[in-house]
Formats: sequence, C-alpha cells, structure tokens
Amino acid sequence: MSPSGEALLVELAELDLLTLTQHTEAAGDTISLAQRIAQLTASQQAGHPFVLVRREDRVVAYANYSPHESVCWFVLMLNIHPAWRTPAVLGELLRDSRALFAERGVERLVSHAYRTNVASVRFHRRLGFTVARENARGFEFHVRVADLRLPERLGGLQPAAPSPALG
Repeated sequence: MSPSGEALLVELAELDLLTLTQHTEAAGDTISLAQRIAQLTASQQAGHPFVLVRREDRVVAYANYSPHESVCWFVLMLNIHPAWRTPAVLGELLRDSRALFAERGVERLVSHAYRTNVASVRFHRRLGFTVARENARGFEFHVRVADLRLPERLGGLQPAAPSPALG
C-alpha cells in the first residue's frame, strides 16, 4: 500500500519525530518535520512500498521498504506509536509486510539502528535480526524473511491504553 496525499505523509513524519528525535540527535544527526516529509515523499515517488496499520482513523504503525537487491530489501522505516506497541498492532504490521514480501519474492531484509536507540536494537534482535556490521554510531542488521518472529513468540510487549491520544 502506498501513502497518498500530503496529510498522510505529514502524519507519518510526525510519528517519526515523536519516536526518533531523541535517538537521532543523541547520535549526532538532525531530524526535522520538513526533512522527514521530503524523505517520505522521495520514497513514495520512487515506488518504495509502505505498509500501514490504522486505529481510530490514524496511522499507529508503518513500515517502508526499499528494494536493495533482487531478493533483499532495506527497511527504510518501521515505526509504531508508543501507545500502540501491542502484539496485535505489531502482528498486523508484520503479517501485512510478510504478505508483501511473499508477493514480491523478498527473502532477506537489511536494517540499521543507532546505538543510542537501545529499544530499537533490542526490538531488531527480538524479531530475529542479527548484527552483520557495526560502527561507533550503529548497527546493520540482517534477517531472512522466513526467520522473522511474530509477536506471539516475542512476549513482554506492553498493552496499549484503551484509547490513546495520538500526536
């Protein structure tokens, strides 16, 4: 599914700022709303697939992928609103992503995470990613799509509040 409309791209960029600003700045990089909108727009225009999960008419989780090689894709973004980090939301995001991978013949994924984003590093490992390379700023993770772990096997995810406020 591809996003359409500037409002959706702004919504995705705002979610990214909510969850990434602290880690990005701690790693010595910058992030802004305009920058994220431009990056998401470029990804959309390049035809990179997006997978969206909605609750209460808002995007609460999304993934954006870029073909890296014929059977290997790069995870440009996988983001879940903190109030919606539940097995159900993660499960929907991963199931829809796996369906996309099956449709497009994707066998492997590559992803990056800042060292400062301890939760993301832990999350990658819990999903089945392994560290392929690392440097002072972060990690490069790899996983075979067949080895991605679904939330039922993750455990420890916190339930969301019944009616979280987004934004």
